[in-house]
Amino acid sequence: MNRAFILLLLFIISAPASTQPVIQPLAGSEQIRFENFTVLPDKGYDFKRIQTDSALNFKPDSALSSGYAYWLKIQVINPYPTAKAYTIRVFPGLKNTFYFFDPTAQKWLSRQSGLLSYQPSRLLGIEQIEMQPKTNNLLYFKIDLTSATKTSQKLKPTLLFIPQTIDQRHEQQIQTALITAMIVLLVFFVNNLYVYLSFKDVAILYYLIGQLGGMLYIASYRWYFHIYFPSPVFNFRLGSVLEFYDINKLLMHVAIIFTFFGFVHFTRSFLKTPATLPGCDKALRYSLNFYIILSVIAAIVNLGGWNFEGITLIYDNAYCLFLILIIIFTCIKGFLSKLPAAGSFLMANLLTLLFMLGIPIYHMFISLSGDEKFWLPELAAIAQALAFSIALVARTKTIQNQLKASELNNNKLTFDLREIAYRNQLNEMEIQKVQTEIESEKTQNELLKQRMQVNQRELASSTLYMVQKNELLTQLKTQVQDMNRANRDGVPKELKNIESLLTDNLQLDKDWHKFKIHFEQVHPDFFENLTAKHPTLTARETRIYAYFYIKLSTKEIAALLGIDPASVRRAKTRLYKKMAISDTDQDE
Repeated sequence: MNRAFILLLLFIISAPASTQPVIQPLAGSEQIRFENFTVLPDKGYDFKRIQTDSALNFKPDSALSSGYAYWLKIQVINPYPTAKAYTIRVFPGLKNTFYFFDPTAQKWLSRQSGLLSYQPSRLLGIEQIEMQPKTNNLLYFKIDLTSATKTSQKLKPTLLFIPQTIDQRHEQQIQTALITAMIVLLVFFVNNLYVYLSFKDVAILYYLIGQLGGMLYIASYRWYFHIYFPSPVFNFRLGSVLEFYDINKLLMHVAIIFTFFGFVHFTRSFLKTPATLPGCDKALRYSLNFYIILSVIAAIVNLGGWNFEGITLIYDNAYCLFLILIIIFTCIKGFLSKLPAAGSFLMANLLTLLFMLGIPIYHMFISLSGDEKFWLPELAAIAQALAFSIALVARTKTIQNQLKASELNNNKLTFDLREIAYRNQLNEMEIQKVQTEIESEKTQNELLKQRMQVNQRELASSTLYMVQKNELLTQLKTQVQDMNRANRDGVPKELKNIESLLTDNLQLDKDWHKFKIHFEQVHPDFFENLTAKHPTLTARETRIYAYFYIKLSTKEIAALLGIDPASVRRAKTRLYKKMAISDTDQDE
């Protein structure tokens, strides 16, 4: 009986004690982590009921489950004689409502924070409060996990109290580092843009793309885009850490693609790897293209609402590490191969590449989610901008030498073009001269042709006249002979004289001489060539051959010679036999 009474008494004493908030002292100048709270599952309670309803049972050290909402109550003691301002970081930072008493306004106030509260803040789950001196400060937090998928995994809430002076100093450091890096990058970007516009060098263009990617990366790495684009959140997953994909994450991956695209093609263009290092060039191109394809696929999946970021993050860092090692290997091989300006290029980019190499190594082996005091991204960006001036000087000298060589070639080409133009002028003058001569010869040929036609007409007319005259004389001679035969008393002397006169006119050399003149005008050197080739021909045979040459008929030749056609045919046969030619040859 006494034992039962004692147990009942202990239960009564312990019951109200379990409803008291856990008291946490604020001690130390650095951040303080609180993991012990009293927790109450939310069943649609408002804050007024949470304050006034003593029947609500807050239990200490309770773990949280996804898919539900909870109230956290904690009492924090400020032992210092002055008020202390603190920044509170709450995990899980999904959607939280912070309730605190404001002594100035003398009322309870509330603020929302977290990923799904869509508040413009660089970091998630951040609250700020001023703790009154030597006072117990009662704080309430409503942790809303109803948007998260229900799982069996239990979450341990954590409150991190950071003195506001330390937090502000850290924020100023981050802001100073970011502004410094941005100014350096922007100054060099503008300068290199001017250099590109002056020289139109594609290597500098690729460097500018990489530099633009660097500026985007350090801004997204420090979550500054979350200030301007707190929504939308495409997906999230709540576990031991809060994994999510939003505009800031998307821009971070775009920045990485820009950076690698610019750096890889800058290396290829600067060292001319397609011609000088084809193996390294192929490795660079294929590795870059494969990374871009994988990044685009991962982005599409994440934008579609599936949480793919947490699965691929470790592999993404590993592939970035692999790609940076390929770039370093290419630079070293180019230097060992003694490529032009490869030494300056390696010197300018080695430190940058080592800083870039440290980023995926850190995230793979130290902290996958990152650290606010991790400064390698800014150092890599600044080193890239500063060190590039070394490579730019070498590149500029190379370009200047190329321009000088091009100028010499242009001058030589200009001289050659002038010489060609002068030769073309001479050729044109020669062509004009030839054309003039051709026109002159054409005119002369036309005149000769006209003269030939006149001579041919004169030859034809002369031949026709001779044929007609001889035919007439032959007829007259025949008639006179007929008259002589008809006169039995003897031939009158006058008729004999007429017959003799007709015979003489038939064989008149004057007509042949006139014919020969017209013939030689149409066929120059005909008689000379004929005599040279056949020196044994008589004058009569030469005359007969000339008649046959101009295609006179046997009858016409008989009239010209004053003989009968049969005699002409016999004379032709004897002539051709003597000249050893056939009728076919003569026709040709």
